[in-house]
Amino acid sequence: MKRFYFLFLVAVLSPLIVFTAGATVYHESLQKGQPAVTKAVAPSVYPPIAKAARAEGKVIVEVRVSTAGEVLSAKCVEGLKLLQAISLIAAKQWRFVPSANGSGERTARLTFSFRLKDDKVDTISFIPPYEVEYVGREVVVDYTESKGAA
Repeated sequence: MKRFYFLFLVAVLSPLIVFTAGATVYHESLQKGQPAVTKAVAPSVYPPIAKAARAEGKVIVEVRVSTAGEVLSAKCVEGLKLLQAISLIAAKQWRFVPSANGSGERTARLTFSFRLKDDKVDTISFIPPYEVEYVGREVVVDYTESKGAA
């Protein structure tokens, strides 16, 4: 458990956020035939234009998974356009348990949740089996300061 917290802290501080604890994530909510996650990657940034527009919400990405556990393709099936590109980049880096009996390609639906919060740092959470939540700092602009007399 200590190793997981250490890896989590390192991941939070690195520019590319990767969730892995050296073990496969098996979760009770996995249905039969759904691939278990070995590497979950969060979006590396909250898109600046999305922050400026105060865009929040969930992006659902459907991925095709090879028998080796690698993502073959990813497509957005739901979510705001401003958040889709960064979600696709992250989804393509996920890894899953290889197919035990070589049963062929599988699919999974990944959820990337984006929220803005008045906080000092961005936070990222992995919610098994297939969700990543990115809570970004709100951009606050103070228009109350006067810039001097004209």
